[in-house]
Amino acid sequence: MHVLPISKIVIPPERQRQEFNPEAGVELAASIARIGLINPLTVDLNGDGQATLRAGGRRLRAIKSLELLGKSYRCA
Repeated sequence: MHVLPISKIVIPPERQRQEFNPEAGVELAASIARIGLINPLTVDLNGDGQATLRAGGRRLRAIKSLELLGKSYRCA
């Protein structure tokens, strides 16, 4: 498992899921803050230092919201 900054993860525009329930996102962020990130994001590492998201769009959004709020989280 590699640890990389969230800012290095790029979400491709052709992602299957385009709609997100904001209330479910808040609940997911609270869960991640409370118990940690149980399932890590899946990414493809690019040669340019970026990573393309393959799985975990909702988790990525939740983590970004936690970081914006200055809250910490851990990988369980």
